[in-house]
Amino acid sequence: MDDNHRALLVEVLDIEPAELLDRWLDVQSGHELAIERPRGDAPLRAQGRVIVEALRAALVTNDSVQWQDLYSLLERVAHRHAHGGATFEQTGLFLTAFKRPLFERAAVKLPPGSPLLVELLWSITVLLDDLVLRSTRTFMTERDMVIVRFGSKDDPTFSDAALLRLILLPGAAAQ
Repeated sequence: MDDNHRALLVEVLDIEPAELLDRWLDVQSGHELAIERPRGDAPLRAQGRVIVEALRAALVTNDSVQWQDLYSLLERVAHRHAHGGATFEQTGLFLTAFKRPLFERAAVKLPPGSPLLVELLWSITVLLDDLVLRSTRTFMTERDMVIVRFGSKDDPTFSDAALLRLILLPGAAAQ
């Protein structure tokens, strides 16, 4: 992403940050693959707020350390999702849903039909798609580790039936 697009995206992130998080959660909750929220929105809101802050820091500095901090944060979030019984689709949706409020704010920031708006939307898409792929890859690695660990015949706390639920119905693992 070039410097101009990074600066514009920071401006977009700065437009009513609390409302940005609300919209992000609304987009997620309106989808059939939404992560179940037995404890309400607070955990996802906290994750979202920290992700937005880390993304903003990486965009402002364009420093490899800040980008690595963002990637590490997303790995921890994917780890929590994997161990919490979420599916890989839910983990991907968690970040993919962030596109909509960013697109909406970019459309307010720049004139409709502007070539710069099209370029910014493309930059947002490429960036978030990369973050989704990184998170999903981490999620799948974590899920495989959970299956191997709990599928071990040396671990009597995990039955064959529970292992099958984990493999076939990942969302059922949290039950």
